[in-house]
Amino acid sequence: MTPAPTVVILDQTLPSATIGIAYSTTMTASGGSGPYTWVLTGSLPVGVTFAAGMISGTADGSPATTSFTVTARDATGLSGSQVFSLSSVAASGGAVSNSGFIA
Repeated sequence: MTPAPTVVILDQTLPSATIGIAYSTTMTASGGSGPYTWVLTGSLPVGVTFAAGMISGTADGSPATTSFTVTARDATGLSGSQVFSLSSVAASGGAVSNSGFIA
C-alpha cells in the first residue's frame, strides 16, 4: 500500500524581527502538487504581514513574541501545517539579513 502524499512545511524556526529594520523570510514546503496556497492563522508582530508564503515588513512597537499557524495547501487540496513563534526584538545597531543574523 502506498502512503498518501503529504505537504510538509520545511521551516522549523523563524529568525527574530528587529524593531525598525526591514524583515523578510519566505516559507518553503515540499510534497503534494504545487503551486501552494498559504494561510496564516493567528497574529504577527505589529508592522509585519503575511502574503503568498512570505512574512515581511518592519516590526514596530514594543518587543513581543507572537504565535501563529501557517498552512500550505497544494493544488489537489492536501495540506500541512506548522506552528511558529516570531519575536520582535529591540534594535542593537545592525541590519537583519534573511538568515536572521546581524549584518
